[in-house]
Amino acid sequence: MAVNQQHIAEKLNISVATVSRSLKNDLSISAQTRAMVLETAQRMGYSTPTTFRQKIQSRADNEMLPVCALIQSDAQPGMAEYERSLVPGILAGMSEATAKYKTSLIVHYVPLKNRNQAYNLDMLPRMVREGMVSGMVLIHYYPDFVVKKLTENFTCASIIYDYHLSNMDIAGDNQSGAIRHQIGKLYERGHRKIAFFGELLPYVSSNIRCSAYLESILDYGLSFNNKNIFDMSKNGLTDNLIEDIISSIRNGTTAIVCACDTAAYQLMRKLINAGIRIPEDVSLTGYDADPVPAGLIKLDSIKIPCQYLGNSAVELIRQRIENPAGPARRILFDCSVINGNTIATIKP
Repeated sequence: MAVNQQHIAEKLNISVATVSRSLKNDLSISAQTRAMVLETAQRMGYSTPTTFRQKIQSRADNEMLPVCALIQSDAQPGMAEYERSLVPGILAGMSEATAKYKTSLIVHYVPLKNRNQAYNLDMLPRMVREGMVSGMVLIHYYPDFVVKKLTENFTCASIIYDYHLSNMDIAGDNQSGAIRHQIGKLYERGHRKIAFFGELLPYVSSNIRCSAYLESILDYGLSFNNKNIFDMSKNGLTDNLIEDIISSIRNGTTAIVCACDTAAYQLMRKLINAGIRIPEDVSLTGYDADPVPAGLIKLDSIKIPCQYLGNSAVELIRQRIENPAGPARRILFDCSVINGNTIATIKP
């Protein structure tokens, strides 16, 4: 009689689910338990079915196969500027890294409308479907369930976004450090009442930057009021939200840290149209170093080291292939400060 997972579970007095996850090298199971299950399975003559991921792994043992950049694209406000400012640098870094291993880069765009199906093999390039890749680099945000399914079949690395998976490596920017720098710069220029503005949900980066804002406000001994966090997640930058922001400025807010340049320039245009002067009446900071829209003022912003992120993501895939059971790695790069014309000095 063929040995199955139930037999192994009974032998070790553990659940079938634990056996199954151990055989899949699920890092949520302890290394000791995984080793015990694998040893027992081998001793009992259990034959492990070859998974799609294992087929890719076996092909990649002696060579670096192409790497696929999976880019979620289009139909999202601000995405065009994001792609122009970030994606080319990320792809350049990936291209440099794949050239180092004498392989190639596959670039595949996933329309926003298909994002929830991005794990479907039928929607991916032929070489990916046939297992002729070493791994995938995820660019932009994907729902957690999509990423979990992708990691079941492919070695994946994420650019910036943290999906909190045990087998997902991340190449990101030091967002907390960058926001802290912005707060420090404002503090040095005399600002003591600083607000935050952005689209907090569902964007992980905005939440991280808001958390960094809160931490920095407390570290600098500034007073915190949750009414100074302006979130446009639900309805966008409505007239009511603009009125709240203007009211805050008139009541003493002298600076607003924005989660990204897209939000900052949108806010800047609305404030200028309402007669608020930038930076005389309120200072603004951004993040991403996007191109300056016509008729607006260059932001004091943060530039993400895109090429380093792309290069590092490929290296993370290579390391994950060599050590599939290793702990998840998170590599953070410091960002560059972009000086603009949107911070005023507050005189005592």
